[in-house]
Amino acid sequence: MLYTFLIPYIIVLFIPILVGRIAYTSALNIATEDVEKYNMSILEQTSQVLDTRIGEIEGIFYEYMSNIEVSKFLYLEDPLIKKDIYPIIETRNSLYNYSLYNKFILGTYVFFKKSNLVLARDLTEYSNVFYEDYLSYEGMKYEDFYENLLYKGKGRECLPEQIIEYKGRKVSVVTFIQQIGKYTDSKGAIVLLVNNTEIKELLSGVDVCGGGIAYITDEEGKLISTVSTMDKEFNIEDVKIKGDKFVSRQEINGVDMLVTFTTSNFNGWRYVAVQPYNIVMEKVIIIKRITWLIFFATLAAGIILSYYLAKRSSKPIMSILQEIEKNIGVDIKDTNNYDFIKMGIRNLMDSSEIMSLAIKEQKIMLRNQIYNRILKGDINSEKEIETLLLNLNDDNLLKYDKYVVIIASVTLAEECQETINIEDMEKKRIAFREVIVSKILEEAFISDMEDGKILILTGFHEKEKSIKLRIQEIIKFLDNTAKETLELDVTYYVGGLYEELSNVFRSYQESKYLIDNFGHKSLEKIQWYNENNRTKLFYYYPLEIETRLINCTKAGEKEEVEKILKEIYEENMSNRNLSPTKTKTLAIELWGSLLKVTENLNLEEDSAISGEINKLNKSIYKCEGIQLMNQVSKIYYMICNEVMDSKKSNNQDLKHKLIKYINDNYKDPDLSLTKLGEEHGFSNVYLSHFFKEQTGESFSNYLERIRMEQAQKLLNETDLNINIISEKVGYYTSATFCRAYKRRNGISPNNSRKKS
Repeated sequence: MLYTFLIPYIIVLFIPILVGRIAYTSALNIATEDVEKYNMSILEQTSQVLDTRIGEIEGIFYEYMSNIEVSKFLYLEDPLIKKDIYPIIETRNSLYNYSLYNKFILGTYVFFKKSNLVLARDLTEYSNVFYEDYLSYEGMKYEDFYENLLYKGKGRECLPEQIIEYKGRKVSVVTFIQQIGKYTDSKGAIVLLVNNTEIKELLSGVDVCGGGIAYITDEEGKLISTVSTMDKEFNIEDVKIKGDKFVSRQEINGVDMLVTFTTSNFNGWRYVAVQPYNIVMEKVIIIKRITWLIFFATLAAGIILSYYLAKRSSKPIMSILQEIEKNIGVDIKDTNNYDFIKMGIRNLMDSSEIMSLAIKEQKIMLRNQIYNRILKGDINSEKEIETLLLNLNDDNLLKYDKYVVIIASVTLAEECQETINIEDMEKKRIAFREVIVSKILEEAFISDMEDGKILILTGFHEKEKSIKLRIQEIIKFLDNTAKETLELDVTYYVGGLYEELSNVFRSYQESKYLIDNFGHKSLEKIQWYNENNRTKLFYYYPLEIETRLINCTKAGEKEEVEKILKEIYEENMSNRNLSPTKTKTLAIELWGSLLKVTENLNLEEDSAISGEINKLNKSIYKCEGIQLMNQVSKIYYMICNEVMDSKKSNNQDLKHKLIKYINDNYKDPDLSLTKLGEEHGFSNVYLSHFFKEQTGESFSNYLERIRMEQAQKLLNETDLNINIISEKVGYYTSATFCRAYKRRNGISPNNSRKKS
């Protein structure tokens, strides 16, 4: 009788347990997918950054290979023996030292096979001496480096990470080599050294703690760079890779691993992360264990409770049995029937809250990474920034009109420096940071920097003058709080205002510029970046302006070229007040763009333009910046005039060809704009516009006029009937001819013949 009541209770008990199990499975899957997506996003971000850097390297190779001075030097014997150092100076001056502003690049060197010299912006040396004194690879002789790497006929090659002796210190590098000339007849090579520490820093975003590894291989599977905490030797061939990207669990060297993999669309390089599954999924595993524990505890308690309820429900019948069996007794205690069910639901809710917190932490991490990329200038597309922030539901900064970076340098007040220890100082700095977050700038991006500095990225709606007043009000409030409440001394370094988030990196650089140049001697609470000094960091000649200038010059649009050059001049000379050195650099950039234009013009050697170019080429490094800009501008205008003259000549030739063709073929009834275009290689639309522009009438009107003139001549001078005349002037039927004739002359062909 007891089991009759017990079975329904147990069946009812299993319904909430089953629902909880389904909810648990879904929540566990979501947590697992979030971990996998995070790993994939880190690898894809690393791939995107590295693709950009490699694209820059390819641009450097292209610039060096297209360098006129480098091309000349390839065919020179040793100039040092001949004591002719002028070619060396010219070539070195044409080589830009990219490592000055790009910490990704350690150095770029050009090897010349014929002269056995190595040149850079700041170096001239024989290749064997250069290898011994400046750059040597561990375990590699000079002969192997010279023959097998520089001139073995592969064109372009990337050497994996290696420890080298570079300028007297050991560094880890990835080497890019670009041969100059044909693969079978290499005349030189460009060697570019990439700081492997920067690549490893990109990979460090992947958590490889506890025996994991993150690495990059090229399209052939050759290892480029790695970050690893593995104790054992690792063979990348043990990792099973399929397709372009995936996430999977694999057993590698007897260890359960989570393998995340993606492939660059740019160059086919593979980015792989191999991580111990139990470490990567630590939070997920904890949730799993807790849930299973709750599951079994709830099941046991439910069965006990069901047994109790069944026994209590069977009590009346059992009392009858007790009367029959006097020696049997049952002791039943009162208990709340739903306690254990409530306990299970409560624990499931706690598990869900834990997972939500984990997802929130990951979003914060991604947000910080995105803003750090913005501040570094790695994202130059406003649309991409908007997409990334909206995906994180973080659109607070997108609504502003202008943006600025403020760096707060936090130190103890002078009177407290001897009485407060480092730990208390850090507590005060954290408290000051909380004041910034909660009281003043709730919708700003705030990040800690080294040496107790705090970075603030925020936006404003006001005009620039009112923004400055608003910043002063905010800083005054912060300074009062810092000094009176926290006993801190804070100096604020304010960068320039910019209208787009993609340009905020400039404001960040300007703030750091203030710290580097005025931080040690600053007596004022607020250091503003001076608008007149902004040009000391940059000159204005963006890629889109260069592209417009080249295209307009090729098209002969002189007015537009004048407008562009005037814009460049006014922005750099008037607004930015460029230094003479920067002006000279800008003028050389314009000269380089000019050379790109002349590549496709097929100029004759004795032409005036060629003469001006050769003349300027000889004196380019002797001219002052403004003088050079004026001379380059003059050549731009000469090219525009030449292009327009050539266009006019070509237009006249084409016009005469079209008219001759029509006059010779007007008798053809199939003559049309389409047939005319096919004969001369132009589209209908272009020919229609061209013909009307050159002759003043449309093609169809001109053709009909010619046909009518010939028809009138035949009507006046012959006795041919109308059918024959219509055929001779290009009409299929006499009816069509008569309609056209009457429409044009206001009279029929027969009546016209009678009158004449």
